[in-house]
Amino acid sequence: MPANVHYTLAPSCARCMSRDTSRRGSWCGCGSVFYCCSECLTRHSPVHRPMCRPFSPKEVWGIKIIQNWNDPPRIGHPADYFRHELCRVDPGRSTTHPIFERGELCPLTQRIGIPLRIYRTSVMRESSTAGPNEIAVKLRVDPSNGLAPARWRLTDHPGECIVIREDRKPLTRELLETIYSFVVHFMDYPIDDVEQESWARWDGLLNPSVWHFFARKYYQKQSEESGRNAFHYFSPLLCT
Repeated sequence: MPANVHYTLAPSCARCMSRDTSRRGSWCGCGSVFYCCSECLTRHSPVHRPMCRPFSPKEVWGIKIIQNWNDPPRIGHPADYFRHELCRVDPGRSTTHPIFERGELCPLTQRIGIPLRIYRTSVMRESSTAGPNEIAVKLRVDPSNGLAPARWRLTDHPGECIVIREDRKPLTRELLETIYSFVVHFMDYPIDDVEQESWARWDGLLNPSVWHFFARKYYQKQSEESGRNAFHYFSPLLCT
């Protein structure tokens, strides 16, 4: 290969992750995502439309989790409690969202290769009337014992919370619901010390391989059995 020749990797489709150069694709109007064909653009619209905005290195798309009482929600889907949230990051300025300085890492999500950062909005408001948020509590559990810190479970309710990806890539409602469902799924596994004497340690299941397999099946079930078109396709590339 000549030293002065450079090859540019074709952009991947935001829906199917394809890099098929034989198909003539197009960029979305906002210029932040690429689609390999009109079908992918149409099918991915429910996911991208709420975040359709020109890319800025000073903005990160996260998810606000509104208060919820049931775990898992008895009516609807977990994503029904999610709202898109644009978080500004501008180091040294008051416009920087507090999640970047006061947010807490979710250690379990680090184990599966897609670390999240979560922030309780009631902390900033010093609110004493924050309500329960079981979804947020589950995202904050510790892999060593399956429990969230006591301040999340016992002392007060977390109230509304905001979640972002630690790598600052856009976080979709669909991906966050799948991560939450993954955590809930493994809450049924024997975790306490007595049961762990005869069962393999549950934290051994918390790795990217198990997560990818679960996520693929979850997306498929939501799309095919529940008719939720936004869960069109899962690829491990969504996590990188």
